Amino acid sequence: MNDLELYFNRVMPVIGRQLEGKRIAFFNLELTHLIADAFARCGVRDMLFIDSAKTVDQGPFVLSYGRQYANRNIGQAIAQQIINHNQLIADWRHEQVEKLEAEQAKSLDLIVAAGNIADYHELARFDVPMVFFLMLSGVPVNSLVLVKHPELPDPSSALDSIRSENVLTSTDIGYRLTWLDASDLAMNFAKALLLRGSPYERHDLEDLMFGQGRNLVLRGQAKWPWWIHYVNPELKLDYIQRVMEQRYFVPQPPINILQDKRVMVIGCGTASLMIGELINFCRSLFLVDPKSFSAFNPVRQLLGTDAVGQAKPKALIKHLTDKIGNKAGEFQTSDLKVSDRDPHSLEQFEATLDSWQPDLVVVATGRTYDDNYAICELLRRRGIKHVVPTAFPGATHYKNIVVDGHEGPCYECIRGNTSLDYADGVDLNAEAREMFYTDVDDPTQPATIFETWPSSHSLLRLSMELLLDPTLRSEWFTSCLAEERTCFVGANLTQKTDGGAYAYGVTCPGQMVVYGMDELIRVDQDSYTCPTCRRSYSVRHKINTEGS
Repeated sequence: MNDLELYFNRVMPVIGRQLEGKRIAFFNLELTHLIADAFARCGVRDMLFIDSAKTVDQGPFVLSYGRQYANRNIGQAIAQQIINHNQLIADWRHEQVEKLEAEQAKSLDLIVAAGNIADYHELARFDVPMVFFLMLSGVPVNSLVLVKHPELPDPSSALDSIRSENVLTSTDIGYRLTWLDASDLAMNFAKALLLRGSPYERHDLEDLMFGQGRNLVLRGQAKWPWWIHYVNPELKLDYIQRVMEQRYFVPQPPINILQDKRVMVIGCGTASLMIGELINFCRSLFLVDPKSFSAFNPVRQLLGTDAVGQAKPKALIKHLTDKIGNKAGEFQTSDLKVSDRDPHSLEQFEATLDSWQPDLVVVATGRTYDDNYAICELLRRRGIKHVVPTAFPGATHYKNIVVDGHEGPCYECIRGNTSLDYADGVDLNAEAREMFYTDVDDPTQPATIFETWPSSHSLLRLSMELLLDPTLRSEWFTSCLAEERTCFVGANLTQKTDGGAYAYGVTCPGQMVVYGMDELIRVDQDSYTCPTCRRSYSVRHKINTEGS
């Protein structure tokens, strides 16, 4: 394979070459830039940037890509970011316009936009499928994402029920997590539209939207940030109007107070996406990874093709330093491979923990569970908060196990002991199965950044909640910890298993469910004592093997 084939290798089982040759327009790049970036990484070279003459302010774009883009023309800025990320492609076709004209619209396969209601109506005049999202404030939901398509119900009346003062036209850092969630949902809807009728069609979204007419989605509530409701905007117009008439403030976690927190990340692959966001909130990072960036990594990780061959932690630190400019940051790196099979590495890791004293550790090794057990046991012993992220085959689903220092269930309490671990998974196509299962000890994920960004952003939200003082945490997070429900499972794609239930209990894309010790399952046991933390639990669900 040549360098460009290596770059796209990991995404081919998910999208093939279906996005090549598509032409997409992006409106309000301050809010849609990540979606443009994602499509560029998946083969779309032909893009139209509307309102491209606007100047990049200190908002979402700079928080995504760095201060070097501040005060630049935003159309030029996103084009430059795309080119910088993938320097293997020379024939990018990026057109910049102030306003979309009818003749230009005829060449488009899709419009991706965000903004206010007037923006939607202006773009809806064109006979082009569109994904549009709004950020909301002062009502019971955080955001609204919709799909406009000639085969789908018209969402115009539903949008008109929203008061203009409840629409956020720009987002400060306090709403960063909400914006990331809405952007993730919108980008996956956009990808699904362009994959319709192909071997890679999204059957779950096809049924929800084109089968059931649920092409308007309400996202996020105070009680659960991943709350999601797919509705038919015509049949459920009264419901949408009632929601938008309610005056309600959804509190945002005080994430702006975390700058002095110290975070260690073990494994800088997919977690690099979370690291790129974390630097906006925490300025003391310790990155641990023995590997260098490979040609396979840039397509769905933070750094671009120019980082291939460089040690991951050091390359990331250079990127982060460039991003934040003259703002102070404390960075350390290590190429230590922490392994259960290498006692010396565990001793070195213990010494590092005791000297640097992190407030939180993200255990993203992507390796065997034995390594995770060993690492997490050392963290538990010291009362260090930690999160263990994992992707299911094909990154169709992802989970984060949260451990609150000495409190609550530890990693070994949860991992392998709940109904989640006995559930049937999602079917992968032959190409994806071959990629994932060729090396069972070190599986390769067939996935795109459309999958890795949502998983990384869920990890970011949970990590930041865990970093907060218990008195400042969101009510939903505090409740989960109190109920010993500390395994969070989200889905990029949903599918029913042979038994008729949804895989891992997630019923629609973008939803997240939580598992805990009330789902404890054991074989022929009435109670269970964890060998790591020595906590004891009653077994609610017992597998009886008598007569087998």
